[in-house]
Amino acid sequence: MKTYTKDEITTYIAGQYEWQAREVIPQVNGWLSRGDGIAVYVNQDLGSRDVGQCRLASFGSVDAMLTMDPLPTTLPDTPSMINWRYQLEGTYSGDTLTIPEDLPEPPDDDDTDLYEDDYEDCYDPQDEGY
Repeated sequence: MKTYTKDEITTYIAGQYEWQAREVIPQVNGWLSRGDGIAVYVNQDLGSRDVGQCRLASFGSVDAMLTMDPLPTTLPDTPSMINWRYQLEGTYSGDTLTIPEDLPEPPDDDDTDLYEDDYEDCYDPQDEGY
């Protein structure tokens, strides 16, 4: 199991969550501020379309998501998620993280016609020209 440094966990979160790291880092900083750590679980199922995807969980206090010691090697299920694919990869405990300045920008929500061009030449049975 890996023990992340502050720079390593920041880089890892930025790589996994890209622009959403702006929301994830403040959440994990709340955990770190109360003295908890971050447990990194990764989807190891090679048959899953989400292989390599991570889930983060707090550990260390009675308020943490994971209160057991030692940490489970498989992320426990929750009422809303089945987590058997997620295996413990590493942990971080320490100072709060800084949001990297070089994160990508969020996607433009105004792009409502994203796939419009993909269907221009599709068969339309209502079209008299076919």
